[in-house]
Amino acid sequence: MALSDKQARFAEEYIVDLNATQAAIRSGYSERTSGSQGQRLLTNPKVAARIAELQAEISREIKLDAVAIAQRWADLALADPNELTSLIVGSCRHCHGENFQYQWIDEAEFLDAQEAYFALSDDARMAKRAPVMAGGYGYRWRRQPNPECPRCDGFGQTRAAFKDTTKLSPAAQALFAGVKETQHGLEIKMNDQSKALELLARHIGMFPSKVEHTGKGGGPIQTEDLTAVKTEEELIEQARKLGLDPGALGLGGGEETQE
Repeated sequence: MALSDKQARFAEEYIVDLNATQAAIRSGYSERTSGSQGQRLLTNPKVAARIAELQAEISREIKLDAVAIAQRWADLALADPNELTSLIVGSCRHCHGENFQYQWIDEAEFLDAQEAYFALSDDARMAKRAPVMAGGYGYRWRRQPNPECPRCDGFGQTRAAFKDTTKLSPAAQALFAGVKETQHGLEIKMNDQSKALELLARHIGMFPSKVEHTGKGGGPIQTEDLTAVKTEEELIEQARKLGLDPGALGLGGGEETQE
């Protein structure tokens, strides 16, 4: 039998948000019984088949299948976060200054600092030191820290460096979840790599959701009650049938050796 109009509508509504209760309501079923109606419709073979058809149509339309989804998970799980942001250690202002004095980038930076200092009120200037050129010019924060620097003790300064997100690899693009502006500055948001790795592992069968133990021919596991056997010879025979080493069980001195 073909689907009724309401059943066909339910299938179309269900794939919108995968919410059976809301799909039932939007399809014209009673809101009071929509929960049970939705679950009943999902177990209807014809409705389930129609839902599968619609999902397949969507997959073809957007060119997305199980392989593409698994590849997306793999890209995300294996992406290198350093493609998005890095914590870089560089020199402090004193590392390479003359006599370890404060070093300026260039003369323009020094003159700007002087101008800003003399623009302060008298009280504000009293609370600050006037800029001096004792350390010279040429500061570059990407230079290696000076292990002899008395100010940073050779540890330098750490800075966060953000990468150009328009030039990311496919894996890094999967990891990148946007930028958030906080009171401390910009924050790079990343998708959950651990969850992606778990999904990928389940997809390839590393974590089976159900483990079944069966015996020969798919039947139940055969067990033997060795305590019911009265003689040592029978115990040895039963142990060998079960693939056990009689010697390991203290029977008969272990497996016989071939001369």
